[in-house]
Amino acid sequence: MKNNFADTIYNFYVAYSVNGKATRQLVTDKILPGATQKITFTTPISLPIAANPTKIKIYLDIPDDNTKNDTLSFSTIVKPAPGGGFYAFSAKTTTPNNALYQKSRPFDVTVINVPVIYDVVAPTKYSNSTYGTSLPNNWFASVQAYTKAGKAITGATFTAPTSTANLEVQFQTSDATLEDSTITVVLKITDNNNGCDTNIRRDVLIYPSINADFAYPAKICNGDDVLFTNKSKVNSGSMDFLWNFGTGNAADTSNAPEPVFRFPKAGKFTVQLRCRTMPYGFVFTKKYDVDVNAIPTVAFDKANACLGQDLVFTNKTTPNTAKFTWDFGVAGATASTTDAKYKYSKAGTYNVTLSADLNGCVAKMTQKVYQFERPTTKFSLTSGTCDNDKFVFANKTTIGNGMVGSSWNFDDNGSVSTDDNPTYSFSKPGKKNVKLVSMSEFGCKDSMTLVVDVRESPKAGFTNTPAC
Repeated sequence: MKNNFADTIYNFYVAYSVNGKATRQLVTDKILPGATQKITFTTPISLPIAANPTKIKIYLDIPDDNTKNDTLSFSTIVKPAPGGGFYAFSAKTTTPNNALYQKSRPFDVTVINVPVIYDVVAPTKYSNSTYGTSLPNNWFASVQAYTKAGKAITGATFTAPTSTANLEVQFQTSDATLEDSTITVVLKITDNNNGCDTNIRRDVLIYPSINADFAYPAKICNGDDVLFTNKSKVNSGSMDFLWNFGTGNAADTSNAPEPVFRFPKAGKFTVQLRCRTMPYGFVFTKKYDVDVNAIPTVAFDKANACLGQDLVFTNKTTPNTAKFTWDFGVAGATASTTDAKYKYSKAGTYNVTLSADLNGCVAKMTQKVYQFERPTTKFSLTSGTCDNDKFVFANKTTIGNGMVGSSWNFDDNGSVSTDDNPTYSFSKPGKKNVKLVSMSEFGCKDSMTLVVDVRESPKAGFTNTPAC
């Protein structure tokens, strides 16, 4: 409205009438001379559907002898728009999530990549069989989705009705930037007979999806307590969790955010984390195959030895595919063979450790082993020269630790003795290889041979004849 008066105007009425029935509204805003003011009626105009023209008048409701410059009059015919169509929630389901349809609320809820699906019945007076884009068909449809800001977006589609199925509308988006926003799906139904159309609207909340993920140790050994680190994220809202550790035992689950679990045995287990949005209950999952490595059972046999000989180690570990390391208990003395031998430079007690590594899972076994002392054999002849003498031998054998036994061989018709310091009478003269073998209590031996010259003694004898 433009004020053509020389004075400011306010507190006056404007009105509109439909077929003579008036609706008045007070204007309290001040309109300066020559200024223009937009006035919006708080009561919207309602036009009847009729075959004859409807008379409409919009005017300044003040005493005026000349209404030509403050009244707008016109007539129009209001045609019927196609009515009776509405969104009905589809019975179709999708996995792993379904859209959440809310009969008692003005919007439904879904997540990206999950469609909302609606069935739409034909407009009143028409049927599915009269659908088509031009006459003689009575009606057709189109669909478009919009953001709250009015921007048209992709994702809305429809399937034309058939004789056995109503028109179906779907909206689905993969655009993550639409999360946490409301989309309006607008189905436009057009009447081919008069060109009028009706829009059916439904709001859809795109709820944030969960990026489900978790981490676990790169190396897991049988018997380890395994911490599963939850790395799941969501833009808004909260989550709850359910873990399934893939053992086949229904009790092996957890709803802790970051559980600790011990697997019952070695093997490969498919661990699944199920995340659920709070609210609305949309489910997102992540699976990993988790390898639980066996721990080798370490065992070995040992064969102790005398000084100067190898100790022998026989590996009894299972499985025998592990990597082995032997530690012989002295600096720098190691081996990586399956079985092993080692000779110590000094007699004594040592700790030998066998380590078995199976895919990073290590087990060890330690045993005491012994490099036994070996006696140093020495003896001398202290007396005896002739075959009629008693030969006396002095045993000078020594050993660092332990006891020593003696075994003598006199090289005289198999004669032997186990005395420490024997005395012996040879049966006949000659050079004799007298040998002493010394043996420790652990069977370690040493020997010495001494050549003894047994001289022949004169043999006295005489004869006599009878005297005359």
